[in-house]
Amino acid sequence: MLRITIEVASSLMLGSGTGRGSYIDSDIIVDDFGLPFFPARRLKGLLRESALELIEMLQQAGWEEFIPVSIEQVFGSSIHPAVIRVNNLYPPDYEQTIDCLNYIRQEFPQLINKEAVTSALTDIRQQTAIDKKGYAQKGSLRSIRVLKKPYSFLGDIEVLDLELKAEIEVLLALACLNLKRVGSSRNRGWGEISCTLCSEDGRNLTKTVVEEFKEELKKGRNLGQRPSRQTEEASVAIMPNKDDTEKTIVATKGYSHKLEYIITNTAPLLFTSPDGDENMVITLDYIPGTALHGYYANQLIKSKGIKPDQAQEDEVFHQCFLEGKLGFSNAYLIYNGAYFKKQLYPTPLFIHTNKQRDQLFNLIEDSPADSQAVRGYACIEDGKLIKKEPEKTINFHLLRNANSTTTQNRIDGHGKDESIFHYQSIEAGQEFHGYLLGSEDKLKAFQDYFGDKSQIRLGRSINTQYGSCRIEFGEIEKNTFSLDDSLLGEDENSRLEDNHVLLYFISPVVLYNDYGYTSVSTENLARILEQRLGLDEGAIELLKSFAREMESNSFVTHWKMPEPVIRAWAPGSSFLLQFKVDIDESLKKRINALMRDGLGDKGHMGLGQLRFVSNLPKVKEYYDSDAKKEFEKPGDISPLAERIIRQTYADFWERIVLATATRRASEFHKKNKEKVSLSSNLLGRLERMVQDAQNPEDLAGKIRELRGKAANPLYEMKLNHASLFEELTNMKLEDWCRGAVENEWKLANKLQEEFDIKQDASDLFRNYWQAFLRTLRQLYKAENIAIRGRGENAE
Repeated sequence: MLRITIEVASSLMLGSGTGRGSYIDSDIIVDDFGLPFFPARRLKGLLRESALELIEMLQQAGWEEFIPVSIEQVFGSSIHPAVIRVNNLYPPDYEQTIDCLNYIRQEFPQLINKEAVTSALTDIRQQTAIDKKGYAQKGSLRSIRVLKKPYSFLGDIEVLDLELKAEIEVLLALACLNLKRVGSSRNRGWGEISCTLCSEDGRNLTKTVVEEFKEELKKGRNLGQRPSRQTEEASVAIMPNKDDTEKTIVATKGYSHKLEYIITNTAPLLFTSPDGDENMVITLDYIPGTALHGYYANQLIKSKGIKPDQAQEDEVFHQCFLEGKLGFSNAYLIYNGAYFKKQLYPTPLFIHTNKQRDQLFNLIEDSPADSQAVRGYACIEDGKLIKKEPEKTINFHLLRNANSTTTQNRIDGHGKDESIFHYQSIEAGQEFHGYLLGSEDKLKAFQDYFGDKSQIRLGRSINTQYGSCRIEFGEIEKNTFSLDDSLLGEDENSRLEDNHVLLYFISPVVLYNDYGYTSVSTENLARILEQRLGLDEGAIELLKSFAREMESNSFVTHWKMPEPVIRAWAPGSSFLLQFKVDIDESLKKRINALMRDGLGDKGHMGLGQLRFVSNLPKVKEYYDSDAKKEFEKPGDISPLAERIIRQTYADFWERIVLATATRRASEFHKKNKEKVSLSSNLLGRLERMVQDAQNPEDLAGKIRELRGKAANPLYEMKLNHASLFEELTNMKLEDWCRGAVENEWKLANKLQEEFDIKQDASDLFRNYWQAFLRTLRQLYKAENIAIRGRGENAE
């Protein structure tokens, strides 16, 4: 694992591809808390471009042999996968900063939110285009948000090919050194950075490689021929009893046990859905069992050194991943409430809601005039429906012309044919639950192979920005089912009629007809159920059906080929069945076995999961909880969090001062407009004094020097028995703010005491008096316009 650090040395614009309302045309990319981060896909593209420039420089100098690996070997191509894995870069002490922001947002929701955090770390810049005559082009004004310096990004780069690790380190270290500017307008003064690569133990590889490079140049040796500086263990840990484990896997059969797992995605996840188009890749809203199946199949191939095109010849691989001795269920969302966690499953399609989404109907019993399926994922708590869907986001990506044969085209940095595409993904920080299925011995053997590897990668674009997960395994348990079990939280007092059963599909179910084609007909479903349960034809009648069909497809990574698209019953599809025979103990056992082993094709990859229940879900309203998780104040405040707090406090105090100045100027004008007014000349003179004053005392000295006609109006203009002259020479800004905007002043004072912020409100004297005098000038101007208007009407 390599650590990369980027220090921002000038304004930086890492675009998000979006704007913000009418006041920002181009915004920077931030996380859910408003903290700017460096997307992995962008970083990988920049490093690739920097490495290409580096190799071009070495070629021109005749030293190309110093880098014995090619760009395609390291960064990948359409044919070869990359041998490095780049992660998003976040600010240092990121988790500590998040803990602090959670607490502040809880205690000061009026002050700290996503926009406030971003504003504390950024500036707004305006740009316009100039025409040939030197004038601004009409409609060309643009507002752009940029990141202020200083700011740092920190993250990891994983090297997947350990045999080339030393050579890859050389290329990446020099590419980091060569990377000087990033982001938008990088050739126009923005985006200056310094980039450093370090080893896992903190050694500065950029500095080390440069020193080695100089030494090798003196010796005339090839950098690629020197011995590796360090070695690492294989990426997959194999237990010492590997041979015994393999024998155990081969020797056992059946899904008699299950091993629960919980996956927390530490980066966005992308599992391609058939929806979308050429410019938008849509993600599934769950983790498919095929993703886990493929991941661990690849890990087994790597650990045993099997060639991918010969994997089917390995007995362990064949039985576990082709014959399905190991089963991988889909992983569905977990509801994290304030006081409890609940495992969610696809909402049955017979549960409907009205258009206002404030009522629920059970179509098995109810017949609403107008309703729609609830969809999403759900469970029942206290007779109410908890419904939730995974949080998703859309990221835009630009296909740059980095592979252009023309150096100038690449330097220009324009998109290839202006190509922009979008990825929808599951946002990071969510939990999903699922099961591994198999015999007890087989699951224990799986734990011996992979149980100590908690960091995994799932889905698409796992080498850049997406797919990072943490998996935690529970205990191995017996995989038993019963008709009386509750899946969502069914009501025990709402038992169905005798020999009536509800059938849920909790994953896609693929069924074939007699002609070898996938079928989603109820007749075919009833026939297959009868066959699997050992019943005569016509023994099962489908009384009601609430179902929809979907298309399912997958990509076999270790064989580098897609599977055909197939039709399937969608998760949530539900059926009310009536058995024409009594459901005795023998039939119950067969039903339980069917729930254990699944129905249809590809049951070992998350498909075909189903439940039979004999109780009816009774829900009439949604579960609504206003309770929120309470965050405690962290013991240590990270430097970045402290910077955000102080800047937010300063910005809020500035708004308080401006509001106070505007209000008090209006009060002065209203109280004195019939008696005295300040001339435009005097207002201008006072504005220059305020601008030139170094502090309130300096301003007071300048005001006391005024004589005669200049000083008299200041003495005569009064508010609450105090003249404007007295206020200019004896400033009491905190008292004025407390009187004008008391609630805001109390909030600012509370934040100051909570985090011991040292700031004197008198530092904002210039802001106050400039706003005060500007408001007076505007009021006098409006008054003069009104007087002229009355005069014209009189004529």
